[in-house]
Amino acid sequence: MTGTVSSAIAQTSINLALPKMMTDLRVDIDEVKWVLTGSMITMAIMTPTVGWLGNRLGNLRLYIMSLLFFIIGSTLCGLAWSANSLIFFRVLQALGNGPMFPTAMTILYSTFPSKERGMALGIFMSSWTLGSTIGPTIGGYLVEHISWRSIFYLNLPVGLLAIVLCLVTLPRGQEESKKSLDIWGFLTMATFVVSFLLAVSQGQREGWDSSYILTLFTIAFIFLLVFLARELTAKEPLVELRLFRNIGFAMASIVGTLSSMGLMGSTFIISIFLQNMLGYTPLQAGWLLVIPSLVMGMMGIVTGRLSDHFDNRWLIIFGQLCLAMVWYRFSSLSPLESTGFVWLLLCLQNFSTSWSMSPVTNVSLKVLPEQDVRMGSGLSMLAMMMGGSFGIAMTGTIFTSRQLYHTVKLFRDEQLVSSTTRDFIRGLQNVFLRSGDNFDLARVRSLTVVRSRLIQEANLAAYHDLYLIGACLSLLSITPALFITQPKEVKKEEIVKGSPIPLVSQVAAKV
Repeated sequence: MTGTVSSAIAQTSINLALPKMMTDLRVDIDEVKWVLTGSMITMAIMTPTVGWLGNRLGNLRLYIMSLLFFIIGSTLCGLAWSANSLIFFRVLQALGNGPMFPTAMTILYSTFPSKERGMALGIFMSSWTLGSTIGPTIGGYLVEHISWRSIFYLNLPVGLLAIVLCLVTLPRGQEESKKSLDIWGFLTMATFVVSFLLAVSQGQREGWDSSYILTLFTIAFIFLLVFLARELTAKEPLVELRLFRNIGFAMASIVGTLSSMGLMGSTFIISIFLQNMLGYTPLQAGWLLVIPSLVMGMMGIVTGRLSDHFDNRWLIIFGQLCLAMVWYRFSSLSPLESTGFVWLLLCLQNFSTSWSMSPVTNVSLKVLPEQDVRMGSGLSMLAMMMGGSFGIAMTGTIFTSRQLYHTVKLFRDEQLVSSTTRDFIRGLQNVFLRSGDNFDLARVRSLTVVRSRLIQEANLAAYHDLYLIGACLSLLSITPALFITQPKEVKKEEIVKGSPIPLVSQVAAKV
């Protein structure tokens, strides 16, 4: 749990720092998104290796090594001198962050009996909430009064404490089998993921019909086919795709992917929205996110407990319906909204999200035999990471596209009502003339004000479009949720039907 706190601090505090990074490093929203996207791509690539790494190193050693990589990467991020160096060090940080969550899930599932796993997951998720509370408050203060670089050093004491606690509390164990790494599966998957997300992220800027983007999509498609063929024929595949024959697991993975797309896209944009559009400082934005984080933590425990006793799909559907309504209301938010109302919407957003997080994770793993839990947790995380990476990449792309669309539309509409615009400009000119400006300067300043106002309205409309798309994603995720079967007890010796060999060695109880 302590390691999850450290990871949550990194995720939530860096979101608050994005506007400052954009100013300090002289990048726009389409470029700064790679600080998050690069990290998530790396996490997505590393997640499927958890099965192999766990067999080789054991869960305890894998978890500790992941923490060490995470801490070293965080330190280097604080020393970054440019946007490119920051992105590179975030990738190093993600090399450790990627295996942490699925490894922790494996340890949980080997520790708690079936009837208590939902509750354990809820409590485990609450550790993310603790980090999400620390991150915005302390991180917001550091960003506003010191530097955005200082937020990366927040991870050091918590990460080191997590390592000490792991060494003291978790028993050491050795895995019973030595599984080889499917290197070709790893390389083909990595090539597919990187080329696909590069194409999605840069399509708007380079042109969707440009040879560069078309080449990236072609590479992604070819390597996806090669990856699928490799994993379905390999004796020891990197990703056991046969797990998706389990309908409950497959549908839960789809719901997790769609939810992660909307959630990570919203998380990426919310801090920029609060600061650039609603005028909050980093510290104010941080404090505004504290109570919503606590709401998610408390509700995560409740919904985790409920997922042990009720049909998980109805919990998920309820959460997605509530989330769609909240995001629909976000799509009409104006800069004149009161702080209290914005805070209420954020609380409702996290309340709704908590009804999906624990139930989706619980049901996706509970339908699997215990020896497949580590592979299943890795696959679930891979699906969510892919969804989150795609969500962040598309958020930047869609925002840039809609911003341009609304800017052109507003300038065209203003030309259609040019008499009203001229009257407004004339009024501004008179104000500037009375303040001591000459005629030419007064006219330039008035035109600048009008242009700035139109661009601000275009930006707000683009944010509204993003939240409307998020609401549609929430509604879309209801369809696969309907097909999630209620988990049944499975025996340890069960394996996925049709698999020629045991997929992953049984998670050692001694860990």
